[in-house]
Amino acid sequence: MWCPECRAVVIRRATRVARIGAVGIAVLLMLYIFSNVGTSPRFMMIYLIMIAAAYFFLYRMIQRVAFEVIRSRGVPVEFVNVDPHDE
Repeated sequence: MWCPECRAVVIRRATRVARIGAVGIAVLLMLYIFSNVGTSPRFMMIYLIMIAAAYFFLYRMIQRVAFEVIRSRGVPVEFVNVDPHDE
């Protein structure tokens, strides 16, 4: 039961964390594949699809976990537009 402004702040933070984490892990996966497995032209498209799928899966998973962690900590008041005359 959060206000739309608080929820938007949490979603923005979780999205930022998810993008950074998913890109980092996808880059590590790409480096592993291209250094250890090799870059056979025959399987290059399969490797690229696998890396893209890993990115999207990790993005969604990290975003959900980050959302729950950030939400459990709460949103600082300075990020929310609070009208002091409401009270």
